[in-house]
Amino acid sequence: MKPTLSALFGLCLAALAAPAPAQASPNQAAPSQVDLAAVGQGFAGPRTQVAVLGSTHLSGLPKDYDLKALEPLLERLAAFKPDLIAIKAVSGEGCDHLSRYHELFDGEQAYLDRGDLLGLYRFLNAPQTQQAAIAADFGGNLRERSSERYGRQYVAWWEARNLRMAANLREAFGNRPGIRVLDIVGSSHKPYLDAYLRQMHDLEVLDVQALLAPGTR
Repeated sequence: MKPTLSALFGLCLAALAAPAPAQASPNQAAPSQVDLAAVGQGFAGPRTQVAVLGSTHLSGLPKDYDLKALEPLLERLAAFKPDLIAIKAVSGEGCDHLSRYHELFDGEQAYLDRGDLLGLYRFLNAPQTQQAAIAADFGGNLRERSSERYGRQYVAWWEARNLRMAANLREAFGNRPGIRVLDIVGSSHKPYLDAYLRQMHDLEVLDVQALLAPGTR
């Protein structure tokens, strides 16, 4: 169907009404790359708030473990009042990789032994804990010296996996701008998802440590 003359005229008027792009002055250096952050300024409505919670695999707890220890954690997550809750599903390939490269935290078992699951989640989501785990796992694999560079292949797989997770999450709430989202993932996914989601124009990635802080409900 060919556009009508009135439709074309309307498009021309809309283009003329749009603000002209800023022009660099003769003495001002042209930008070396596109500033995506500037594009996201001044959008309509509130930001979509996303909280990414790094989790351990609770399915590994003993069958007689007292799950009442989860209540302080669940109370804080409920206080966030998420409109959408997303979780990670692990594929067969993912299970294989995780079984080979599962990160071990020295302090995790101590929290479990004393029934302090809220403390465990604060520990798992602490930047220093995640930095140490990533440096040991992915940093170590980047330095792996086999001729096939298996370590770098693993890191590439991991980054691609997290990119897919970020894309799936973005698509899940793309038609609901301004809502609150809680995304529960394995703890080693969290820093990657935080980094990728911060590149989205109208999102605010929340500090999960603040949600889990003492005295919050």
